[in-house]
Amino acid sequence: MKDKFSKWESVCILSNVLLHRSLTYSAGCAFRHTGSGGTLCTVIAGIVALIILYALLTLYKKYGTTPITRVSGRASVRGLLSGAAALFLFISVLCTLYDFSYLIKNPAYPNTPIWYIFAFLAVAALCGGLSKKRSIAASHAIVFPIVAAAIAVLCLSSLPRADVSNLFPLLGVGGGQIPLGILSALSVYADAILVFLVIEDFPDYRPPRGIAMTAAVVAVIFNIAVPLCFQLITLNRSELISVIPIYKLTKSISYGRFFQHPAALFISFWAMSGILYCAAAIHYAVRAVRNLRDKGVSGH
Repeated sequence: MKDKFSKWESVCILSNVLLHRSLTYSAGCAFRHTGSGGTLCTVIAGIVALIILYALLTLYKKYGTTPITRVSGRASVRGLLSGAAALFLFISVLCTLYDFSYLIKNPAYPNTPIWYIFAFLAVAALCGGLSKKRSIAASHAIVFPIVAAAIAVLCLSSLPRADVSNLFPLLGVGGGQIPLGILSALSVYADAILVFLVIEDFPDYRPPRGIAMTAAVVAVIFNIAVPLCFQLITLNRSELISVIPIYKLTKSISYGRFFQHPAALFISFWAMSGILYCAAAIHYAVRAVRNLRDKGVSGH
């Protein structure tokens, strides 16, 4: 159908949904619990996330491309699912806007009140979220490859300074903290619920599970690469628990005399990723709220 997303647009949207948190404070949570065991936790969390998502998509196969807010035959259940999805997404948007405001403020605008940056990002996200879904899809299709390329450039640029010994001890402060580190690393994938809302806009001629798993694999690769490269170049153990990984990467590289501090440029890419995620989340949260008012949900 003309109104459906293409496979490329679907993969870009879901990849950004599952990737954007690794550009914020969340990416370093495993390090704060385990020290040098953070990368191991991130790898395990990525594998676990793929297994869980694959299992859920397999169970969901019988519903095709029906969104999770309309899978039940009971109006009360559909209303509960719609309300829970909308509430979760609105809270997630607020948290994401704060995280990206913090990410932008410290390196780029240290003297600017964080509420001002928050308000600026919120207006941009709201305008995007209230636009048509075709605009959101097209924006992701253009911006996400740029964000992914920027992350790849940062990771590759950090390799000359990499020291494999920084990965040891693999279990960090002790094996007992590894489960907590894994749970922390799994929080990066908290927005996976959007997979089951965006699914209604997947192209009809493609299996939904294939599209979702392709996007998940892309996101997991980047979600592992960022903490891995961060740890490889971090000699000071205290930085493992206090620094945003992606920002550490931008500060550690230089591209010559006239481009020694690329952080400002790359931060604009991170901001676009966060704004696009918020736009998609707002769009589908509004659709879930509208679902509450449908006759099929309200029961009137």
